[in-house]
Amino acid sequence: MRSRSILSVYFFSNVIGCCSAIFVQPPGSHAMESLSQTEIKEYSEAFSMYDDEGDGVIGLDKMGPILKSLGLEPFPTWLETLQQQRRDEGEDTVTYVEFLSLMADNKTTAQKAAQNENKRVTAIVEAFASFDTNDTGLVKNDDVRSALLTLGMTDGEITKMITHMDPDGTGQIKYMEYAEHIIL
Repeated sequence: MRSRSILSVYFFSNVIGCCSAIFVQPPGSHAMESLSQTEIKEYSEAFSMYDDEGDGVIGLDKMGPILKSLGLEPFPTWLETLQQQRRDEGEDTVTYVEFLSLMADNKTTAQKAAQNENKRVTAIVEAFASFDTNDTGLVKNDDVRSALLTLGMTDGEITKMITHMDPDGTGQIKYMEYAEHIIL
């Protein structure tokens, strides 16, 4: 029976991958289109391991273990919120299609976060680059200090910040490296 449920889940994953925009997705959800066939197969296999009845439905209590089996560490509050929302809707289960939709939404959210991180790195680099007149990727600590003083920061705050940006005490900040470091 187990092999039959894996095959049916795999079949459904191919149907969803091919026809998701037409009739399989929940209304208003276009995020599943972001899943690759490889991701759908991986998610299908994980889902089928916890689909004890082979009917494309799992209990809410299985979400944490499934996500962990995929190498993901969901925030406990995220799981609690999901479970509470489903219970508020009168449900204590998640269907295969709902699971794929959740995974796609999570992927879309992660992609947006990465784009925001890239924008933040770019903004930081551009701010420092305005002081890099020789285009070396380095900015003098004194130039940064002068700029920060005009913003109203205290000398102690600036010293602490510069010490963090130039941990080796070279007198210069490698701003590309620093920008990537503070975002990560």
